[in-house]
Amino acid sequence: MRPPDARRRRTHFLASLTRKLTRELGLDRAAAFVAGFSAGAVTAAILADTYPERYAAAGMDSGLARGSAHCGISRLKTMRRGHAPDALDAPATGVGKRAAGGRG
Repeated sequence: MRPPDARRRRTHFLASLTRKLTRELGLDRAAAFVAGFSAGAVTAAILADTYPERYAAAGMDSGLARGSAHCGISRLKTMRRGHAPDALDAPATGVGKRAAGGRG
């Protein structure tokens, strides 16, 4: 997974590009849609959620729900189970284990 700042820059860039193109083409929000497949579905969800004033709708296929995974391990577990893992399941840093009183 990309670091949060890289993801934030990517979505900001795409939202800015949408704004620029809709202005240049004289379109309104009703004409702007975002769609994605797999990891792109997560990006589409983030764009639609973060910039609702820019997109009329979002289409997502085969992607995880926004916030359902925070590292590679939780992403794989979520894909296997079909839902978000428990908060203490296996965070990348082991913080959850320490918070639960374990040694992690």
